[in-house]
Amino acid sequence: MHVRTLVDLHNTRLAIDNLRRLSDRLIGLGPFGIGLDGLLGWIPGFGAIYSVGAGALLIYHGWKVRASPGVLFQVAVLIGANTLSNFIPTAGGLVDMLFTAHKWSANLILGSMDRTLYIEGDRKAAEDAPEYIALMERIRSGEERRRVVFLD
Repeated sequence: MHVRTLVDLHNTRLAIDNLRRLSDRLIGLGPFGIGLDGLLGWIPGFGAIYSVGAGALLIYHGWKVRASPGVLFQVAVLIGANTLSNFIPTAGGLVDMLFTAHKWSANLILGSMDRTLYIEGDRKAAEDAPEYIALMERIRSGEERRRVVFLD
């Protein structure tokens, strides 16, 4: 089910951010970090299971916030490549430590959310509001680049 309120949107954003940190930055040292994805990548089978599960959860959250199909496709490709790396003997854990696909995927979804204006309610009620009319004029003129999503 898609998010229906700005509170749901906020909670989903927090869930995406928490999954990003858990997967690829549980332990950080300067610009480097390792998460469950990198740690479990050293255990045959567990890394792939975690990668698929966390990736599916990211795609689900992306769908909930109505990320564009292009963003969801990019996330699926990153997660697929990350999961396949778990089948490389002994190198899977090292690849997972360097190839932070869950973090990159979460950043894609969060970036899509930042470029989207979410409006509670239905389109008909918003179309009559002066703020919405002014925003749509700025978007059409190219002054502002945003998607508009109604949370109805």
